[in-house]
Amino acid sequence: MTARISHSVRLVLSLGIVIFCAACSSASTSSSTTTSPKPSNTTRPVTAAACAENQLTGTVAFNATGTELGAIRLSNETSHSCSLAGQPTVTVLAGNGTPLALTESTYHRAPDWPPPTSPVVLSPSGALPQAIVGLDWIWCGPAPGELQFQVRFSGWPSPLVVTPSSVSPLGFSPASCSSSGLGSLFAVDYVRGVGPNGVIGPS
Repeated sequence: MTARISHSVRLVLSLGIVIFCAACSSASTSSSTTTSPKPSNTTRPVTAAACAENQLTGTVAFNATGTELGAIRLSNETSHSCSLAGQPTVTVLAGNGTPLALTESTYHRAPDWPPPTSPVVLSPSGALPQAIVGLDWIWCGPAPGELQFQVRFSGWPSPLVVTPSSVSPLGFSPASCSSSGLGSLFAVDYVRGVGPNGVIGPS
């Protein structure tokens, strides 16, 4: 079973939906007159320590300049797995280094799925699965120039910085109020996993 998402989100993220089913195996053991406890063969969920900001690299991509849908993609560059959970705080800085006056919310985010029920585990050495955070942005202010994004998850002492060179397309400007007919909007999704077939959606 697959979930359907908007065409515009597929363009920017090359999204597909992967439905994961966890299979549990059990093994039977023969009985004898004397037995001792044996380890359980029940499959347990894989856990990983929370990612720190200095373990990750990030990029930001939008469909095209003047469009509202985009995403932050996060890659784990260390030699061991780590995990992320929740909705990060995202700050956008204009070309002069001044933070833009944005009010972050989860309203109108894309894709509009419920929050994940468990942390996203990122593979080591930049391999998949990685993590992705959807963005939906309409800007009512003056042209901000080159953009820098700062991403901070709960517990991080400092943000992960995504520099203008890691924002695409080159010279990106957000959708304006005049072109959309809507007011200012800055929607940030919960962090989700992304694998070889796209974003991992609800099971």
